[in-house]
Amino acid sequence: MASYPTTIPDLVALIVQGMPIENLITVVDELHAALVTLGTNPQGAAGTVANRFAQFNIPTAPQNITAISNQIAANALVVQISNTSAGSLTLTSTPTIADGSDGQTLTILHVSGPMIGLQSGTSFNLKFNATDAPSNIIQMFPGSVLDLVYSASLGMWMERAFSVNT
Repeated sequence: MASYPTTIPDLVALIVQGMPIENLITVVDELHAALVTLGTNPQGAAGTVANRFAQFNIPTAPQNITAISNQIAANALVVQISNTSAGSLTLTSTPTIADGSDGQTLTILHVSGPMIGLQSGTSFNLKFNATDAPSNIIQMFPGSVLDLVYSASLGMWMERAFSVNT
């Protein structure tokens, strides 16, 4: 098997030079490995290009929400949440969703259990559209989807879209 460089610029150069298609998969695998390494390295921390490329559009395993103090991790493009408590919960954690990288997008999908409420406000690092959250609370039932983007300047997640399923 051929050996390929593992630095990102050298891998990209091979692709640009017209590498044969049969070798492209190996190069892509090595590029992915390099990006993942950078994404877990202090020099490739949140907000870097490497971290953004290492983030996949694959839903996480559902994050179990069991108490109002739980925080939602922003560790994938699509995050699934599940209410495993006995009843509806409105989260009071500050921030409710872990901070992201500037411009990072996040989709939250409620997959099972009772309603999970998310609150809008600076202490929660969330800002919702008034029409979707007239009382500053979005109620997510199973099947509801909330699409957000993170603004480092504002220090919060901003609602892009909300689809409620009741």
